[in-house]
Amino acid sequence: MAKFEATSFQARNLAIAHNIWLNMLDDTCTIVLGLSGPLIPAGMRRLIAWLIRNRYVDVVITDGLTAFHDVHESLGRQHYQAHR
Repeated sequence: MAKFEATSFQARNLAIAHNIWLNMLDDTCTIVLGLSGPLIPAGMRRLIAWLIRNRYVDVVITDGLTAFHDVHESLGRQHYQAHR
């Protein structure tokens, strides 16, 4: 991740965000994860669960869409990607 610090645009922003997150993990602050949009159908469900399970976030704030998609998959239903 350190190599991204010397690049431009979003790669550098990703490195900055990574460094902030590492500092937050070493501190006694509360880490809040805000979720919005179709993250579950996009395949992020396992990553979000991993962050919570491993205590990398303390609080999750989400919208109704993300909650609906998570419940939908929890009931054994799936999301599909259409072909163009």
